[in-house]
Amino acid sequence: MQISLAETSCCCRRSQSAPYIQHAYRFFCPDPCLHGRRGRLGRHPIQQQAQAVEDAAPETGSQKARSLVAQTTWGVVSFLDSDGTPKGEIHSLADSDGRIFMYLMGKQEDDIALTLTQASLPPFKNLKDAACGIDGNWDAEDPRCAKMTMSGSLEACNKDKDEGCKAGWVALTERHPTMSSWPVDHDFIVHELKISDIWMIANYGGQSIISPESYYKAQITTPVPAVASSGEANVVIFEQVDYPKWDQKAERARWIIGNALWTTLSTVSVRLEGKAWGNLRSIADGPSVSKSTGKPVFYLPKPDSSMKDVTANPKISITVSEASLYGRLSHTGGLCGKEGGDGDGNDPEYPICARVYLTGTAKELSGNSTLTAIKAAFKARHPLAPWLSEGGSHTGGAFFTIDLEKVAILDYFGGATDVDVEEYLLVNADVYSS
Repeated sequence: MQISLAETSCCCRRSQSAPYIQHAYRFFCPDPCLHGRRGRLGRHPIQQQAQAVEDAAPETGSQKARSLVAQTTWGVVSFLDSDGTPKGEIHSLADSDGRIFMYLMGKQEDDIALTLTQASLPPFKNLKDAACGIDGNWDAEDPRCAKMTMSGSLEACNKDKDEGCKAGWVALTERHPTMSSWPVDHDFIVHELKISDIWMIANYGGQSIISPESYYKAQITTPVPAVASSGEANVVIFEQVDYPKWDQKAERARWIIGNALWTTLSTVSVRLEGKAWGNLRSIADGPSVSKSTGKPVFYLPKPDSSMKDVTANPKISITVSEASLYGRLSHTGGLCGKEGGDGDGNDPEYPICARVYLTGTAKELSGNSTLTAIKAAFKARHPLAPWLSEGGSHTGGAFFTIDLEKVAILDYFGGATDVDVEEYLLVNADVYSS
């Protein structure tokens, strides 16, 4: 569907205060006039009929990887900023026969890492306790909750000439119906992720490295759900909660981090020789939102790739999307509930589906009283991850937080906004914790 120039007089601008989102594909700024008419994006396409990866589990890691990609609608892209700092960004995606496509602003040729998690899949009631799986039996960090990072380079498509890219565009608009109405004057282009490396954990036993060749050849044995016309409203009506609005930047950022239970941790990879990499981690910012500090805590086992990364280079970013928050489900169970509490939710890449970016250095935490408080926080926030409340993995490891250098939020049209770190940390969590 074509949109006239008169309908796309967007106030979009590249944020001077958030240079790592200046590259076109790292933010999306449709016209505010489209919001509420054509700007609201569709529901998660598999929300009602979704089956988790563990049902009729694929026999191989490659099949598990293909199944996860086939059911996922969004992930976190990790990349290196101009100064070598790892950063993250939220992007919607779709696949065609395993080929992964994104709809990005402007032609991009970046090296990136795309992190996907089974914890992002329905049923979305799982988001309340960082649960994962069709029965919600696992924590997001549990090895049985599939998590995968696919590294490679972006390549712009010519969907008028490349048959594969034509299929990618069809897949994107099927999984994200309103992409077809995104403003035509914003230079959106279909891009393919040319995969060079696949890292995955989908069960006990540690990581698997899957070759792209094996991935593309794999046949999916797990049934992939059809597109659902409605969501979880048939079984659950979700209570609406109050939250800081788009113009309360520091408060909104703290509310999002205080409610977040899992994130993608972006690092500079040792294994990939200095490229950006991302890893799914469970987090806890205090035992409750009212006692949150704005500095989430995460655990890294000694053998973990992220532990090796932060040991070599402590620069990190933590990226959180409201699409992962139970408190932002619409009353029908749609992600990033529509403003006003009705409707089917919003696409994770849509600007009013807010995302927060924390950048700084990893700081290992120690001391009896500190560790006791951390374990209590994980016990309260992650009931399905008892190892975290008991001190961590049997392999040994450490709890970390982030020494903040920068906070940014994208929660409305116009690009990301920097938030003063001190203002962010001084927000009174009691004001919005209810």
